[in-house]
Amino acid sequence: MSEVYGNMEIGAFSRTETQTPNGFPDIVVRGTAAARQRLVIAFSLAYRSRWMDKDPMMARGNPDMTYSHSRPHSICSESVVSSIRKTNMSAAIEEWSLSTAAWPLFWFAALIFTCLIITSFPNQLNRWTAVSILMVPTSGAFRTADGLSPDDVLNDVYLRFVIILASHITALCFRDAPPGGGLGRNSNSAVNYWTSGYKLVFNARGVGTSWEVPHLWPGQRSTAELASIVRRLVRQCVGGRSTIPVTKRELAVRVHGAVANFLPDYLMLSAYHDFFAIFFMAVGLDQSWEWPPLFGQISEAYSMRRFWSLFWHKLIYRSFNSHAATISRGVGINQKTVVSRLVNNYLVFLLSGIMHGAVMWKFGIPCAWSASMQYWLLQPVAFVLEGVVQHCWGRFGRSRLSWVRPSVLAAFERIVGYMWVVAWLVWEAPKRDSAISTCNAR
Repeated sequence: MSEVYGNMEIGAFSRTETQTPNGFPDIVVRGTAAARQRLVIAFSLAYRSRWMDKDPMMARGNPDMTYSHSRPHSICSESVVSSIRKTNMSAAIEEWSLSTAAWPLFWFAALIFTCLIITSFPNQLNRWTAVSILMVPTSGAFRTADGLSPDDVLNDVYLRFVIILASHITALCFRDAPPGGGLGRNSNSAVNYWTSGYKLVFNARGVGTSWEVPHLWPGQRSTAELASIVRRLVRQCVGGRSTIPVTKRELAVRVHGAVANFLPDYLMLSAYHDFFAIFFMAVGLDQSWEWPPLFGQISEAYSMRRFWSLFWHKLIYRSFNSHAATISRGVGINQKTVVSRLVNNYLVFLLSGIMHGAVMWKFGIPCAWSASMQYWLLQPVAFVLEGVVQHCWGRFGRSRLSWVRPSVLAAFERIVGYMWVVAWLVWEAPKRDSAISTCNAR
């Protein structure tokens, strides 16, 4: 008789695990309707630019969007990249073959094997030697990424994976504690060493380690017109004249751009996460607790700081923070101070801008560096603004509303927070995508 361990939820999938007589887990995975819908939506969004006419509500010009129907472009980040290379897509598909993927697959296998060596035997290599060796397959994987498949969306995700993996392993090499960090070995057998190394290679969030990323589980707590949309709205409201009026259509496009900036990545990465979670649990290598949801709860994103720290994925959280702290300490900034916190926040988003800029540059977008940097370096500005407003509200506003029920006041603060997040995303969404969409036309 097999012993039933019960149902365990993983992402949008539920998993029933039973124990067979030989001890190997018998996995029965049931995909719910929500999971199937998420997979369908993810892939349809990612590939829509290849089989649908372009949306006529497109933007070109400066980051504040001068509108024209003469040259439509997609404002979805993935679709923007695809539309720029549209003329080369058919030729790329025709030229691609399995032999084309030989070198990308070789460098991918070399990268994974190198990472396994570094994490499985951390005491055998000097940290600088380990990082130097790691850079060889990382460079090879980066250079050959566009030949992995004829699908640029898959290649884009793969290249980001390569960069994040290299950053993660580098951060492990320079941790004060040994890379094991809580995943200690129970024996000195070679199998145990390799298993411990595997558990670290694909564990960028540190699940189950002493350096686990917080809040992983739910319940844990260009034209001549340079005026921004904010100034143009103010001018219109007070009766001033604006050369480019803010229309309902512009607001609709901006909202669409804000959603399209995040929804495809959210759906696509969640789909990949769920697939690999099911696979590695099905073959018995992992357990359900090692695969917490990739993204947090959107209801917790009532500030931009909470959007990035509680809702968005934390795959780069530990490694980029480690690199940022190393840089700031190197220039003499004391850690655990307000200044170091601000500097480290900017450095994390700077590194994120470099990563995204490198990926887009690799796929043929020459102005990706400036556009990506501007977009990502704007994010910490929102944190500073929020901090100032929250400080002033706590000091001068809340004290005067002591007669209001705390639950009502908390609900009011959340509603205002949601409105702020939406307003910020709508304002800054085009600053990268509109610049990229007209990149090759400059």
